[in-house]
Amino acid sequence: MFRARDESVGKRVKCPYCGAPMEVPAPLGEGGGSSPGGGIVGGTPMPGIMNPYASPSVANPIESRPGGSSPSEGVTPGDWGGSGATGRSESMAAGAVASTPAVPTRATLGRESAVVTSGARGLPASDFPDLPRTVIAPPSPSAVSPVQSKPHRPGYGRWRKTKAGLTMCLLGLFWLTIPGLVELGKMVYVRSGNSLPEGTGWISIPGYINDAVPGSIEMDKKKQLNILLYGVPVLLGSLFLGFGRMTCGAVPSEVGVRGAFALSGLFALLGGAALLTAGGAYVLYLEQEAKMALTAALLLGGIGEAWCLIALSTVAAHLGQARTARAVTLLVLFAGLWVAWVLYGNSYYLNQWRPQFAAQPDLPLWEQIAFALAYVLTIAVYWRAVASTRRAVRQQIASLEA
Repeated sequence: MFRARDESVGKRVKCPYCGAPMEVPAPLGEGGGSSPGGGIVGGTPMPGIMNPYASPSVANPIESRPGGSSPSEGVTPGDWGGSGATGRSESMAAGAVASTPAVPTRATLGRESAVVTSGARGLPASDFPDLPRTVIAPPSPSAVSPVQSKPHRPGYGRWRKTKAGLTMCLLGLFWLTIPGLVELGKMVYVRSGNSLPEGTGWISIPGYINDAVPGSIEMDKKKQLNILLYGVPVLLGSLFLGFGRMTCGAVPSEVGVRGAFALSGLFALLGGAALLTAGGAYVLYLEQEAKMALTAALLLGGIGEAWCLIALSTVAAHLGQARTARAVTLLVLFAGLWVAWVLYGNSYYLNQWRPQFAAQPDLPLWEQIAFALAYVLTIAVYWRAVASTRRAVRQQIASLEA
């Protein structure tokens, strides 16, 4: 749409933008309507704004009128809905020539927001109903779905418990390493020029330990030191091994060693209790009771270890870990050597070999060194078997997480 002069009504003119011929219609005031500008057609571009897409080669019949005045001369903001201005017809009748008004800015529209342009009529903003506004409320905290953990494959939780149980078994082996080094440590301490503590024990309980009343148990510092160096590690080691193996009993049922792990843990606890009982009988000078308790500890512990080795080798075979199976087999070999030593080797050594080296002053030291090396080596092999099984279980857990 464009602005045409009043005298062009009913005539055919060319569009100043596209060059197409068209007939100028009568103003709305003559055809049943009113127009503030007399020649404003609905949708007319605002005064002073040129069409940027118009071709400069197309002649504008309005701009080529005599006098060289542009179509926007004499046009005020009232022609396009502004306030405080008269129409174009009144300006031309008075012979006034106005300069081209400036393009409305954001500030101008802000001050003149009371009038809204709609087609060719200036209507107040109150004529237009408020558009419905959709208020989007933020979701309530209860409606927000919680973060879902990543689902794992069946057996994931049971393998994690098995791994935790094997970790406890490793801690138990650490504590059980200490008793095998106590005597060697004492000998090294004495040979370095020191002396072991002597005299009445540090701990005394009225009526029970180191008291003058009848029936009180007398314990010197050496005995209390032995309880500390032997009893505490054995107690902690037995607890960690027993409960660790019971925790390993959570292994998936398809492995088939739940009962073996549970029974091995139970017998480990019973064997540890029997061993502590043997130590207590030794402190109380009850030699016969101490031997019986020691025999029970060896029997219960041996059965528990046999079940544990069966369980470890079965888990290794189930997971397809040949290295773990070899470590368990090596541990079985060491266990057999210890059984042979306790049943036959020790008595043969005391009766046949030891008298030949009795004159050697360093013989007790070498005996303790040999015993400590064999003991630590056995613990190391046991540690390797449990650690290899734990590594295989960890790989199984990683595969179930993928």
